Amino acid sequence: MASVAYPAVRGKMGDWTYYVTTMSMEELSSMVQYAHQLYQPSSLNSIIQRDLSKRGVEISEYLKRQPQRFFGSMIIAVADGEPQFNSVKIVDPRLPHAQIDDLGLLTFDGTQKYFALDGQHRLSAIGQAIAEKPSLKQEQVSVIFVKHRHDDHPKLGWSRTRRLFTTLNRYAKPISKKDAIVMDEDDAVAIVTRNIIQEFSLFQGERLLHSNSKSLHPKNSEAFTNIITVYDVNEIILKSKWGINKSFKQSQRPIDEMEKMYAFVARFWQSLAESIEPVRELLKNPELSISESLRSREGGHLLFRPIGLTTYAEAFKLALISGWAEKMTFEKLSRVNFDMTQAPWSGVVWHPGNRKMMAKGENQKLAARLLAYLIGIKEDKDSLLKDYREMLSTERKFRGKLPPVVRMK
Repeated sequence: MASVAYPAVRGKMGDWTYYVTTMSMEELSSMVQYAHQLYQPSSLNSIIQRDLSKRGVEISEYLKRQPQRFFGSMIIAVADGEPQFNSVKIVDPRLPHAQIDDLGLLTFDGTQKYFALDGQHRLSAIGQAIAEKPSLKQEQVSVIFVKHRHDDHPKLGWSRTRRLFTTLNRYAKPISKKDAIVMDEDDAVAIVTRNIIQEFSLFQGERLLHSNSKSLHPKNSEAFTNIITVYDVNEIILKSKWGINKSFKQSQRPIDEMEKMYAFVARFWQSLAESIEPVRELLKNPELSISESLRSREGGHLLFRPIGLTTYAEAFKLALISGWAEKMTFEKLSRVNFDMTQAPWSGVVWHPGNRKMMAKGENQKLAARLLAYLIGIKEDKDSLLKDYREMLSTERKFRGKLPPVVRMK
């Protein structure tokens, strides 16, 4: 490979010397490989990277679609040849004797090999993206070079490089779901959620809990729900009209589409609040405390628990997919008994003995099916009854029967 040189900054941390520079996407794609391409692992001692996943495809779509694209620094290991670093002297009348030892030119003579130590999915994405969108080739990515030694020396070889890889990944903490909701500028659901929180009176002040946990303490007498639940509910109901998936949430949506999504979500929350009496009371009186009859260790109203709101949203989504009008759906849902200590919720989402919520995935799925059945959405009654009885039998010996479908007056 031909020799190359890059302006770089040299740094030191611990026993690592590293060099910070930039490479074009074309250079990264053509010069940098994966460890398994350079060294066939003969034992576990030489395995230093995770298998590539479909994340590369997702990142590639991000590169092609997002005009505000940006990457953090990729860490590239340099093997089979020492890079040369030559410091530069700064000539400036104000600093006549300045010599900056850690600013200079990093030169590779062509004998070196390079592999992605941290950023292999980004490397895969770059290769895919520039093949489909050649205009990306000259865009530059921040790169950190470190020296890798291909041997079994306990302090300088594979062990040292592998430790760096695991350290980088062990201490890299992904952004929390709450922070993503607050900050994401591509996810349409997050943007709509932020807007509805700012505009809807039920989510003002202490009425909305901003925490990294989806749970609500049963003694919380101020918060109606939490930010993560609002996001989850919005995502569920939007799926009734939009194809919400990972790709959808990673690409910016047109303004007119965002306005339609917001209007739909705003209509949902307003209608829910107006049709469910205890929620309507909170909407009318921002100072009203949430009574123990609505949420306490003794049970309460299902919609005052996160699983209750997502269950409600799932039933609403099923109704709309079934062709129901929104107005009729809200009217039917308003006639359901949401007392958690009563059938069909007790033993499905509420544990009567332990007096705790049962919020596993299978509980929520069954609760959504039960609610859809109660408002009259077509359901295999025998199958639902069988699953309902099986759920109850895990907690107590009770055959159970399905409550009657609600009737319109």
